[in-house]
Amino acid sequence: MRNRPAMERDLYAKLLEPGTDIRAAVLKTHIADVETDGPNADVRLDAFLGGILECVVHELLHATYEKQLKPWGRMEETLVLALEAEMARFITNRIELQDKWRRAVSRKLAKEAD
Repeated sequence: MRNRPAMERDLYAKLLEPGTDIRAAVLKTHIADVETDGPNADVRLDAFLGGILECVVHELLHATYEKQLKPWGRMEETLVLALEAEMARFITNRIELQDKWRRAVSRKLAKEAD
């Protein structure tokens, strides 16, 4: 697997892709989910149930590392949860990354609101 800075760059690149959308939703059974179609990732999140950054990072991990995680089967979610916590901590502990991610996620959410 990759180191934290490389993973952050991978996830941020996926976030910035034109085919990656983030939208607020009411999700009764999940905090967030993602549907992928080739390079496209449609992330839905319920900010009432979970933090926005954690939800976005979690779903981008699924979308970005789909091929690498697939062989893990049911363990995929356990791996993603561990990586999510580590990556969210990595981002929030660095002001420059916090600002960069906050702006990018806000732009994606604002785009959906239009």
